[in-house]
Amino acid sequence: MNQRPPNVTAPAVNLNGTCRADLLQQHVDVEHALAKALVAMHLAFPHGRDFQISPPTAHTIAMSQARDRLSAVENVLRDFQALIRLIHAQESR
Repeated sequence: MNQRPPNVTAPAVNLNGTCRADLLQQHVDVEHALAKALVAMHLAFPHGRDFQISPPTAHTIAMSQARDRLSAVENVLRDFQALIRLIHAQESR
């Protein structure tokens, strides 16, 4: 899979911005939604029985495309996990 390191810029917790607790909750909510999406995507992964009457390479191509989609969502999930760590590390100001 095409795993890349997170490349994120965290919001700065400050008095004029969203409070740290709300920022954390928003990002954790996204993390949970992405994790749930990954489970659903694994369940929907292309199975050979669904390509029996398709051209010979169709199943292989479909699996490659599904892996690419999984990798993309996994990368976004890692980004949000990194953001959560960065926000959590900030003190409320």
